[in-house]
Amino acid sequence: MCFSPTASFTVAATLSVISALSFKEAPNFKWRLFALTPFFFAIQQAFEGFVWLTLLKGDSSSFLHHYSVLGFIFFASLFWPCWIPEIFYLLETNVKRRILLAFSQSFGVIFAIVAAAQIYTHGVTARIADHHIAYDLSWQKQVLTSFPDYLVYPIGTAVYLIAVLLPFFFSSVSLAWLLGLIIALGFIVAQISYAAAFGSVWCFFAAVASIVAYIIIRREKRNGMR
Repeated sequence: MCFSPTASFTVAATLSVISALSFKEAPNFKWRLFALTPFFFAIQQAFEGFVWLTLLKGDSSSFLHHYSVLGFIFFASLFWPCWIPEIFYLLETNVKRRILLAFSQSFGVIFAIVAAAQIYTHGVTARIADHHIAYDLSWQKQVLTSFPDYLVYPIGTAVYLIAVLLPFFFSSVSLAWLLGLIIALGFIVAQISYAAAFGSVWCFFAAVASIVAYIIIRREKRNGMR
């Protein structure tokens, strides 16, 4: 969450409850994995809550601050590009759609590997920017790629979107497209209005979208779980 530590922890608690309710409704292992998605977002938002607390105290070097920043970035840059296409792949029964989802996941794995190399080599820092948190990951010295500087951001963004956005539209899961629309809207708003804190703002929209997971499970349950 990008507005305050209180908001971050409130969203984390709310998403934890929603995840627990979703998990209770899920009748099998695959859907239980899907039901955990809001809980993972809750963990990410909790990490950002601690980032807020440390930064507001002028702390940018403590163990708590360092690993809270790494925790948030782990979910944003490594976990979600792999998890989102994978969870929809597991739930998918249509062969052609599974191929498309596997295609998305390959991009997610590539993005995660490149991002992990950058984080390991150059680290990541966080700062408060215009009432939001901006996470600064150095791409000036690329570790595994050698794109011109002006292409790094657009290429990275395209690869990331293929991994975390397209699966919602490739999937045949009921209302997955609605999740995709919410996340796409969050991307547009974050990109236009909060460019400096893009990662934080867009992840908030994604966290809100994960609430729909409970509705999806309830709907799928009524229609007969696959």
